[in-house]
Amino acid sequence: AIALLDRALALMPDHSLPLARGFLMERLDRVPEAVADMRAVSGRRPQDPEVQNALGYTLVDRTKSIEEGYRLISRAIEAKPDSYAIQDSMGWALVRLGRLDEGRAWLETAWDRSEDPEVAAHLGETFWLMGRIDDARRIWDEALAANPDSRPLLRAIERHPR
Repeated sequence: AIALLDRALALMPDHSLPLARGFLMERLDRVPEAVADMRAVSGRRPQDPEVQNALGYTLVDRTKSIEEGYRLISRAIEAKPDSYAIQDSMGWALVRLGRLDEGRAWLETAWDRSEDPEVAAHLGETFWLMGRIDDARRIWDEALAANPDSRPLLRAIERHPR
């Protein structure tokens, strides 16, 4: 897939292809390359909330640049306050900054709007960090029943054994 994207980029230097490659790199745990691709797109589209969110979330979730990621997500949420994906990113950024109650509120809103398994992973981890173990397990079990193969959800559950 990476080779195909690289060839496509050589033929059509489209702005969305580096972002697609960045997502793929992140999933392959090639985080520095993912961030580089996302930064390249962000440089060309600095006001794009989807790009801000993608880069911001990756920084928050996969690097130590949590403050920078939070700033990018803050800009994205201003542009698209109703996006559950950006709400999830904001909640997760706040949790990673140690602001658990604020993060939980954003994550609960995102969960209520989406029932996305990645949101459930974040909300469950937040509950776990708050000492609300039963709530964490309830959210994870609910999401797992509908999404048994969700990689983010399975990772969260593995980090917090029963």
